[in-house]
Amino acid sequence: MALLYAHWEGFIKCTSLAYISYVNAQGHKFKDLNSNFIVLGVKGKLSILGESKKSQTNRQIIDFLLAGLGERASLNLTSAIDTESNLSSQVFENIATTLDMDTTAYSTKYNLIDKSLVYRRNHIVHGEYLDLKMKDWEELVDEIMEIMEWFKTDVLNLASTKKFMRT
Repeated sequence: MALLYAHWEGFIKCTSLAYISYVNAQGHKFKDLNSNFIVLGVKGKLSILGESKKSQTNRQIIDFLLAGLGERASLNLTSAIDTESNLSSQVFENIATTLDMDTTAYSTKYNLIDKSLVYRRNHIVHGEYLDLKMKDWEELVDEIMEIMEWFKTDVLNLASTKKFMRT
C-alpha cells in the first residue's frame, strides 16, 4: 500500500513538474501565458511585496508587474507543485488547477483516492494493522494506474494543444 501511494504521489508530482518545465523552456513572455503560469513566475515577488517594508523593493516589484510581463517567463519550479506529503483528492485538485486541467472525470475517483488509497496508506505507515484482501488490492492498483494514465494523457494534451498560452 505504501509503495502504491508513493508511486501515485511521485508520478503526479514528476509529471506536473515535467509539464511546467516544458512550458518554461518554451521561452514565452509572461503576458502570453495563461494566468496559472504567470502565478508560478510572480508568486515569489508577491510574497516579498506583502512582507517587505522597504519602499525601493516594493517599487521594483510593482514596476515588474507593470512592465515585466513583457519579459521572458521564468517559472519557479521548486515551489510549483506541493503534494503536502499526502496527495489527497483536495491536493490533487489544487495541482490540476495549477496546470489548468479539467478535473471533471477525476472527481468520480476522489472517494477512491481518499478512502481506499490515502486513508489506508496513512494507517499502514503509522503502524496500524489493515486487513486487505488480495482482490481488493489488485482492484485498487488497477484503478490508481488508470487515474495515472488519465493524468498522463491530459498533460500530453495540455502540452500538444498549447493550453498554457493566453488566447
